[in-house]
Amino acid sequence: MPRVLPFGFYFCGLNYLTPVITGLTSTLEPVVAAAVAFLVLGELMYPLQLLAAP
Repeated sequence: MPRVLPFGFYFCGLNYLTPVITGLTSTLEPVVAAAVAFLVLGELMYPLQLLAAP
């Protein structure tokens, strides 16, 4: 359930955006997640992970 609710809110919110903004938010989601993991949680990415990062 913790995964279903945020995705439901995310997809409902996409209905209020233009197609261009929707595409940008979908594309930037992994980048923002990695940045938050680094800044908030102190997670580090190894060189192989950086090569495979989208």
